[in-house]
Amino acid sequence: KKMHNLLSKTFLRTARNFRKMYSATSGEAVGKNEALVDILASEGIVKSPLVEQALKQVDRGDFVPYIEDAYIDSPQPIGHGATISAPHMHAYALEWLKDSFTEGGRVLD
Repeated sequence: KKMHNLLSKTFLRTARNFRKMYSATSGEAVGKNEALVDILASEGIVKSPLVEQALKQVDRGDFVPYIEDAYIDSPQPIGHGATISAPHMHAYALEWLKDSFTEGGRVLD
């Protein structure tokens, strides 16, 4: 039930802020990953400086075939019927796992 409530809140927050997210991250890709992470932080999804740093260092645009959609907070197709999860899902997962980060370790690749 806790996970359901969390996902429901996440969905509602994402839906309410879709225009802000899309306008900040659509179009040309330069600087868009950082803008996406800043929005996730302003929404309280990214809380830890470690998580923020990890998300900013690994550009989501490197993992999707359509760069113009890479920075929208929704799952994106990556080929062969698979998708990459929405950025807020990556952020939540990293927040839950941040205490197990190690110096020099890799959390997104």
